Amino acid sequence: MHASDHKALLLSDDEEELCISCHKDQLKLDREYVHDPVDLGMCTICHSPHAAEQEKLLTEDKMDLCLSCHEELSLGLDNAENVHLPADEDCGLCHEIHASDHPSQLLDAAPQLCFECHDDIQTKTELSIGHTAVTSKAGCLNCHTAHHSPHAAMLNGRQSEICLTCHKDALPGKNKKTIASMDDWLHLEFQHGPIQEGNCSSCHDLHGTDVNSILRASYTERFYSSWDPLNFALCFRCHEVSAFLDQRSETLTEFRNGDLNLHFSHVNREHKGRTCRACHETRASASPHHLAESVPFGAWRMPLEYEHLKNGGFCSPGCHSPREYNRVDPVKYEDKKTVKDEDKKKILPPAEDGE
Repeated sequence: MHASDHKALLLSDDEEELCISCHKDQLKLDREYVHDPVDLGMCTICHSPHAAEQEKLLTEDKMDLCLSCHEELSLGLDNAENVHLPADEDCGLCHEIHASDHPSQLLDAAPQLCFECHDDIQTKTELSIGHTAVTSKAGCLNCHTAHHSPHAAMLNGRQSEICLTCHKDALPGKNKKTIASMDDWLHLEFQHGPIQEGNCSSCHDLHGTDVNSILRASYTERFYSSWDPLNFALCFRCHEVSAFLDQRSETLTEFRNGDLNLHFSHVNREHKGRTCRACHETRASASPHHLAESVPFGAWRMPLEYEHLKNGGFCSPGCHSPREYNRVDPVKYEDKKTVKDEDKKKILPPAEDGE
């Protein structure tokens, strides 16, 4: 108090040494990741040694103080369309200010840190089918940015671009199955609406679900199924279930022979109803209406051989004999119509209910 070898009568010129003499436990210097000002012993960069209007003797408001050094982050927050709430309120909600055992001085590693607020997402990841993007290294940060983003849901890019960072190539799935390469579908002409929009989350719950392929609702993997709208719950999130309820209609669907609703005939059966995947590709196709070139039937890839016609179509699949349908001039068996003379194929009537 009376005299010293150091300026301002300090006990030492070493700022860190002075602060540590009282605040060793708060500084946590034994942690792996130490904030640069702390590591350099420059406590007064952030704290006033005697008095301050801010709590913990900070030299200015906590957020202003952090952003005074992190200028690039400050600029991003000022111009961002979407800002993560903690980044707008208090850096200390996610970061240890002095030192941490986690990179970027986080309070915990992702996704556990994120789950502190997003417990609904944690619940999804703990379901029977969780998305490995959430639970793998970097966790939520594989897809999301922590501070600000021009994209909804704090995504670090367009949704389709993020998904393709993993799903451009085929991946090994569970039970010796392979997750298809999405790159194989994107060059095809007729793309399903969600694919056109780059909206993978329209069909998939990207965090986790108890439905196969982390789908948002049931979509049976079987070729045959008895009629139950719940088996097609995913499809009916967008498509009207009414197209499969009436045997005859002139408005519910374009897939009809006259007024005979061929969606009804194929699907609405107590036994061996065809599921959506019996005819359609869910992602994209080279044929109109997302019709598949071939579909899995046991170990066989069964061809459909569909041909689009002016008022209908012609189908020569492996599951039944060649048939034509026409919305304007209904095809009848007794007409013995043929589509291609060189094929000499008799066109049989569309399958009636119970056939």
